[in-house]
Parts: sequence; structure tokens; C-alpha cells
Amino acid sequence: MNKFVNGRVYSDSKGIIAWVFNEFGITYTTSGINALLKRMGFVYKKPVLTPCKVDEQKQQEFVTQYQQVKQNLAKEDQIYFVDGGVHPQHNTIANYGWIKKGHTKQLKTNNGRQRININGAYNAATKQVFYVEDERINAQTMIALLQLILKEQKEGKIHIVLDNARYYHALVVKEFLEDNTRIILHFLPPYSPNLNIIERLWKILKTKVVYNKFYLRFKDFKLAVNDFFKNEIWKQNEFENSLSDNFQIIKPDFSGSYL
Repeated sequence: MNKFVNGRVYSDSKGIIAWVFNEFGITYTTSGINALLKRMGFVYKKPVLTPCKVDEQKQQEFVTQYQQVKQNLAKEDQIYFVDGGVHPQHNTIANYGWIKKGHTKQLKTNNGRQRININGAYNAATKQVFYVEDERINAQTMIALLQLILKEQKEGKIHIVLDNARYYHALVVKEFLEDNTRIILHFLPPYSPNLNIIERLWKILKTKVVYNKFYLRFKDFKLAVNDFFKNEIWKQNEFENSLSDNFQIIKPDFSGSYL
């Protein structure tokens, strides 16, 4: 039975009950099969979504290269993790929370469709965050973000860790880099958001500002996002270990189908 259940992800117990009856002629109730599964060490939880093309070896190679860059930093050199993939939308998003058994918790919602587009950079050593907000994230917002970093860091190399979004490869960005040779780009392997620390910052932003929160007006929602950055919420004690460069390599295991 271990092999059978491990081979698939069942969304309910009916398929398992049917299989046990067909194989052994034993009839289980839903509560009975659930109790059996628990005794066998199974728990009811969501599978982890993993990009189908993730490459464990390339991830490890990147981490090795990153450690080499970090170990060879001069005094004024800094590393920044960059991403323009966060677009918090003005609408209530329900998330898990503690609710008394047998009760339903209702959240106000609205029909808001406006969103905030942010291109940001996070320095894991100093915990500094730089960000640019615009109507859309493109090559120009990338250049604006790099200009913010250049203005703050007057000396030393600026190492930028980022994904392979098309606008990072735009001609205007390449020309900007030619004129600002202190900036060095380090592209992540494909399908590796786990290696970009700023992705964890975006998760903290959503947890603190978006999930289970209601804002009647867009300007109130926007103010809450701005306050997140102004008050440097990510520096709170509860996130002390969340934004370190202790990377977890995704080791894909796609055994089993979903039923």
C-alpha cells in the first residue's frame, strides 16, 4: 500500500478505498482509511510546485560561482539581488489563518484591478532595499534602479544577481552597462527563483500587506506598500533568517501523478 499511495497524489480518499477493496476485499470508511494513512506516516498536504525544467546541477554551479564572488569581494564591493516580478494588486487575497473549528471567517473584498509594479534590489549583507515603481517594468526601470544603486554606492564593484527577463538584455541596458563598468551582471540559471533572495522579500511584502488585508481605496493600498519599504519591515526579528544567502537547491522528484 505504501508503494501505491506514494505513486500518486490523491485529492481524496475514495480512490484509495476502492484500491484496498479491489486488492484485499476490505471495506474502509473515509475516517477509517484516513486513520490508517496517518498510522502509516501519511499527511494530507499540498504538493510543492516545482518548475518542470529545473536543473539541479546548474543551480549548484551558480551557488559555487556566487560563493567565489562573495569570497573575493573587495572592501567597497557589494552584491544585490534584483527582480521586477512583483505586482501586488488592489484586491483582497485570502490566505491560511487560524479560524475556530466549525466557523467561517469572511473577508471584505472589492473589484480592484489596479496594481503596483515594482522593480527592486536587495543587499543581503546590509539589508538595504532599492526599488523603482512604474506603470510597467522594462529596460528603463532597470536602468533607473541601477542609477539608484550607483548613487548610493560611490565606489567598488556592483554585482547584480538577476533572472533572464528579456528587458535585462535590452540594447539600452547593455549600453548603460558599457558606460558604467562597475556593474557586473550574474544571471541565474533558468527556473531558479529559489536562488534569488529578493523573492523572499516579495513573499514578506505579500504576507504583511496583501494577504487577508482589505483596502477600500487604491491609495490606501499603495500607502501600505510604501510603508512596508519606509518602515523596513523585513528587518523585524521574525525575518532575521529569511533573507540570508543560505540557498536551498531544488532537487526535482516528479514521481507520481495527481488524482
